[in-house]
Amino acid sequence: IFFRVMAPFDGAFVFIFLCLVLESFAIKHLQASEFDRVVMDPKVDVLVQFHMPSSEACGKFAEIYADLEAISKEDSSALQGLLFTAVDVSPDVSPILAETFKEVPTLMLFPKAHKSGMVYTGKLQREELVAWMAKKLDHGAPDEQQTEAPNSGKDKNEATDDGKDEL
Repeated sequence: IFFRVMAPFDGAFVFIFLCLVLESFAIKHLQASEFDRVVMDPKVDVLVQFHMPSSEACGKFAEIYADLEAISKEDSSALQGLLFTAVDVSPDVSPILAETFKEVPTLMLFPKAHKSGMVYTGKLQREELVAWMAKKLDHGAPDEQQTEAPNSGKDKNEATDDGKDEL
């Protein structure tokens, strides 16, 4: 939030800009150069949203993702301490990642104890996501289904009703 204060000072105006960083909106947007350093940190549980700003599904999911991040700030939350990040996989920004992910948004969880990552394959609904993350953060062990590459086993032309856009 920005505030602008104008105060008269010897016939001139002094502008003071104050920027407040709100801790409750702390989704970190990662660049490729910092991905390993942030995501693979063994001291931090990390959730990564691979997205494209031009995707309608990503736009719709943005509010849910922000809500999840806010839930993680609650004292008794099972998601407490989880770092929420986002990576733009647009072809012009990340050509290699754009080829890796065939639908967006794609979520991957990297718990402290299991840094190979787990892909979320369910519907992008708040309650389902919270339950999945809470389970994975407690156990830290992947299931076979969750460690598959994004979209493995899916027919390229298969219609999806899970709130994601195919690329």
